[in-house]
Amino acid sequence: MNYRSIKFRLTLWYTLAFLLAATIIFAGFFWLTGQVLFQQTDSSLISHGNKVVEVVAKQGRDMHEIFAQRAFIYEFSEIPGMLVIIMNPEGDIISSSLMNSFDRNSFAVMHRDAVSSRKYILTNTKLGNQSLRFYSSPVYANSQLLGVVLVGHPIDVIQSSLNKLSLALVATFLIMLLPTLLGGYFLAVRALRPLSAISDKLNKISSENLGERVDNPGTSDEIAHLATTFNKLLDRLNSAFKRERQFIADVTHELKTPFATQRSGLEVALQKDRSKDEYKKVIHEAIVDNHQLSATLQNILDLAWSEADQVKSPKKTVNLSALVLDMKEIAVKMADAKHIRVKHQIQSDIFVSGREDKLGRAILNCLDNAVKYGRDNGRISLSLTKQRGKAVLTIQDTGIGIAETDLPHIFDRFYRGSKTHAHLGSGLGLAISKSITDLYHGKI
Repeated sequence: MNYRSIKFRLTLWYTLAFLLAATIIFAGFFWLTGQVLFQQTDSSLISHGNKVVEVVAKQGRDMHEIFAQRAFIYEFSEIPGMLVIIMNPEGDIISSSLMNSFDRNSFAVMHRDAVSSRKYILTNTKLGNQSLRFYSSPVYANSQLLGVVLVGHPIDVIQSSLNKLSLALVATFLIMLLPTLLGGYFLAVRALRPLSAISDKLNKISSENLGERVDNPGTSDEIAHLATTFNKLLDRLNSAFKRERQFIADVTHELKTPFATQRSGLEVALQKDRSKDEYKKVIHEAIVDNHQLSATLQNILDLAWSEADQVKSPKKTVNLSALVLDMKEIAVKMADAKHIRVKHQIQSDIFVSGREDKLGRAILNCLDNAVKYGRDNGRISLSLTKQRGKAVLTIQDTGIGIAETDLPHIFDRFYRGSKTHAHLGSGLGLAISKSITDLYHGKI
């Protein structure tokens, strides 16, 4: 296994997270079990110890009588494992249920601690090989110390139970280790399966099949978002490749014949000596052709870039009223040579979202057509209004018009209508205007 792979790291993280949670749960269970067992022991010690203290306190200074009889000692000593010791104020053991001989220094320490605390205390003490938990309490009558009561209970059983429990928990932890690793690996494989599918699909996509798309699992999670992102990227790449192919095709289509014609004319002019005027004519024609080719190439570039902007185009609020007025002034200058009048009726303060230069180019292309194909002494009317929250720009002219058969094709690249062949043009103006209008979700 590749230790740097995401699969390995996910398996490791799953395993560590599960084992950490199991450790916390096991440790909490062990601690809680110990607390419950010791609390039960303490509750029993306090209950029985308080009974002994109550009996001793009632006897007052006649303690020796009850001790002589030893009746209550026998009563408490009948409790399995319970140890009862009564000591006088000086620390001597007056009575005890303890049959074995033990080092009594431990009792002296408990006697001293109980007297100094003036209330009962609970301590763990080892007597021989046996561990016991002791209840130690001073006995007072009329603020006078009568003695100290010690009540003990073995806790070896508790310790043994806790030791067995700890071994069981450790064994369970070790047994769970392998299934946890396998489960973590299975979860990692399952989580990464969609990523592997996306990777395999992307490896099969090339420039020849950019129309292919990554399968979206439809899970509304990060994997689905990643698949959507890749598909959007492929859309942009496919669009870019299409634009590149279209651009090459457009350049080849539009420039190949004019360049060949221009070269042929120049070669013919050089085949023999000609007059100065003839050379000037040939050069002038070449310059005109060159200007036309430059304009066509610029239009092709503009069309390519306008389509590229459909992917990402920063938009700003544009005062369309002011922009149309500016374009109208340009149209007036263009129409002056043909004595065409330009009228306008523009509603003020109409704003749209877009790029001013692009919108201006779309409007100017339409005005250029109106001037180019307009009749001398004709008229162009501009109207800008706002209808149902949308800006409506209308351009009318008294030109040659568009044949009905040409209408379905006027926005096609390089298409020139049947009435336009007498005029210079590339057939790209309206295509550019349409592309820009579509970019900003408009209609033309």
